[in-house]
Amino acid sequence: MTNIVGTCGVCEKQPQRYKCTTCTLSCYNEHKVTPCRKFEKKPPKLPVYPRKVKSSAEEEEEENDRLKPEQLEKLEQSAKIREFLKDDKLRAILINVDNFSNSYDPERMLVNALQNDEIFYKFAETILDA
Repeated sequence: MTNIVGTCGVCEKQPQRYKCTTCTLSCYNEHKVTPCRKFEKKPPKLPVYPRKVKSSAEEEEEENDRLKPEQLEKLEQSAKIREFLKDDKLRAILINVDNFSNSYDPERMLVNALQNDEIFYKFAETILDA
């Protein structure tokens, strides 16, 4: 006889004892009056960051805000920034912002990170001071 591993597909509490995952004996006894049906789990709601359509003036302004190669090199050489980048939490935040910046509003994501994560805030201050 094979061992069946898992929990009841209906109550998801009792161990599964039969090949059918729909119910266990104890769950069946509980649900004699009302028919068994699987509990429906609703997926958690994730925040939606709508993509913002940019005008040509906004695109030009954004281009002016980009760092020049010598500024990027200065940031690359900064010991303080390198120290910050050793932090796993900060790296996870940066990866998250980078991954979703093409499909969501990147400014909104950055503002959210600045408001909710102290390490990201300190990192941003260090970059601006460099």
